[in-house]
Amino acid sequence: MLSHKSESVKVLIRCRPFNQKEIINHSIKCIDIQQLDNKNHQCIIKLISPKRYRRRISRLFRFDSFYDENHRTEHIFQDFVQSLVCDVTLNGYSGTVFAYGQTGSGSKSWTMTGCLCHSENGLISNAIEHVFHLVHHHQSNNEQEKEFTIKCAYLESKI
Repeated sequence: MLSHKSESVKVLIRCRPFNQKEIINHSIKCIDIQQLDNKNHQCIIKLISPKRYRRRISRLFRFDSFYDENHRTEHIFQDFVQSLVCDVTLNGYSGTVFAYGQTGSGSKSWTMTGCLCHSENGLISNAIEHVFHLVHHHQSNNEQEKEFTIKCAYLESKI
């Protein structure tokens, strides 16, 4: 569970795997992420120019964590979202997962809603399933009755 001493905002980055169209077109990876320092959460992001594949632009960034194309959404859920869901469900806190990125890249939808073609649930369905699991577990293991009201909102905005 989230402690009161922990930071209230966590910043993660996620690179999705190539989709079928990108695989067929032999697309080339345009970003490379290398972890520098796990303690200070530093990583270097190298942008690979699509026009000149030899040219790389490197930038140093700090994130709480990053996930490359080999990580499943389940890893992100277990590492960060699950504790948020526990606090929201059992302690009455509010929580938000905010996905931000370039329009049309597919990373936000892939992470939040999942992908049927890869049989991978998104964070939304994982969170909802976990909420109901926690409520059921709490009700079957507690003598005192507690009433739960569950509200969920999903908003997609294109700017």
